[in-house]
Amino acid sequence: MPTTLRKILRMARRELHEELLLEVPAAPTVTPQGTPGTATYEYVVTAVAVAIESDGSPIGATTTGAATLTGSNFNRLAWTAVAGAYGYKVYRITGGPTQGLIATIASGSTVTVDDTGLAASAVTPPHINSWSDAELLDLGNRGVRDLWRRINNVYQDHFHTVDVTNVSLAAGATKLTGVPTDVFTVRKIMPRDLTAHRTQFKPRAYDSWEFEDALARGTVGVDDVDVFYYAVVKAGAPVGAPDILVAPKPGGAVDLTLVYVPTVVDVGTDDTNPIPGESDLALTAYIVAFGRAKEREDRMPDPAWLKVYEAEAEKIVVALDPRQTQEPDVVEGMFEGG
Repeated sequence: MPTTLRKILRMARRELHEELLLEVPAAPTVTPQGTPGTATYEYVVTAVAVAIESDGSPIGATTTGAATLTGSNFNRLAWTAVAGAYGYKVYRITGGPTQGLIATIASGSTVTVDDTGLAASAVTPPHINSWSDAELLDLGNRGVRDLWRRINNVYQDHFHTVDVTNVSLAAGATKLTGVPTDVFTVRKIMPRDLTAHRTQFKPRAYDSWEFEDALARGTVGVDDVDVFYYAVVKAGAPVGAPDILVAPKPGGAVDLTLVYVPTVVDVGTDDTNPIPGESDLALTAYIVAFGRAKEREDRMPDPAWLKVYEAEAEKIVVALDPRQTQEPDVVEGMFEGG
């Protein structure tokens, strides 16, 4: 079953000796009721179980609250229930006549509060753990990116996209249009309709003699040549879409299929771990190794946990290559094929 980052962060907290007995609630939504205004209000929610209180949630806010909160003009707070919570505490940290604890809710099923100008005690949200969820999630995403780079190097197409919608080569053009902004590595380019066009697209360096020779040919019919050469230039994702230059110039337009590896994107706490190969332990080790830098005098990652991470990362790369182990019926010779 796929693992969420939330579960991996909990495993990391155990190794950091910070067992999070209660999940931190998500940021509450704040919706002004009645006549809106221009006042800013910010709130934090914690989960409570017996004598345990979680860390404070991320801030929930509104900038259109009434200047004075009343029974008619108030802020309605809502949040997602936390498993195992017996209740919740709500803190107003900006706005209103006073700041602090404004509500204690005994029922774990109640996840709304109306702030009608509730009186606040001088109690502030707790900060129990040395590492916030946001800090650990950031480390988790760094680990995802590091493993993603390693797995890309095995060329087994674990992270690739087949685009059959956006990319084309216009008549007389020397550059593809519609290249997605998340293109990191191009795996293959081919005509979208292979029954209409059998021309091949092959990669070549822009300063190669093949590319130069193709440019010198001028405009040719799409099906009058066996090969179009392409060169991927510029930074590419995540900076922006790369330029894919083509030669020779086609006499007519042709729609293309682009097979590529997209750049990795950050995942959220409730998103699935995007790294294959049973990588939960590797990500946990990465988070712990870099998280413990906060405890060390030199602020460097923990070397023992880095060794655990490197060993797990190596095992993942080995396990993911090759993907297909069935022997082909025919083996190409060294100088055969395209």
